[in-house]
Amino acid sequence: MPVQVSEEVLLPVPVLRAWEYLGDTARMVQLDPLLESYEPATGELSPGTTNQVVSRFGPLRLRLVTRTTVLDPPHRVVFENVRPQWPLRVRTEDVLTPHPGGTVYRVTSTVRGVGPIGSLLARPVARQMLRTRRRLMERVRQELAETG
Repeated sequence: MPVQVSEEVLLPVPVLRAWEYLGDTARMVQLDPLLESYEPATGELSPGTTNQVVSRFGPLRLRLVTRTTVLDPPHRVVFENVRPQWPLRVRTEDVLTPHPGGTVYRVTSTVRGVGPIGSLLARPVARQMLRTRRRLMERVRQELAETG
C-alpha cells in the first residue's frame, strides 16, 4: 500500500519569484539535505526529461534516475523515479499556489514499496523524506524572507 506524506510552507514572495528560486537547481542542491547532485539530461527541466540524481539518505549515498513527468510553470512539477525500480517507487509533486501573504509551497511524496522488502521500507523512508523536506522548506522560507 502506498504511503503519502505532504508538507507545506508559506513563502513570502509571489509565485513567479518562488518558481524561479526553486528552479535554480544549483541552489536547491546546496539547500536540500537529500541532494548531493542533480543534473537534468537536457540541462534544464522539461517534460519527459530524465534527471541524474545523487541523494544522501542518512549514511547512504544513492544514485537515482528520475523523470520529470509534469512541468506546468509556475505552478506544478512532478518527478517519478525511473531507476532503481526496486525496492521503492517514489512520485513527488511540488505545487505553488498564490496566497495573500505570498505563495503556498506544498510538496507531496507517494512512496510505494515493491515486494516484501519495499513494503517494509516504504513507511520509514516516507517519514525520513518528510523530515528532510521540512528542513528544506524552512531553509527556503528563511532565505526568501531575507532576500525577497
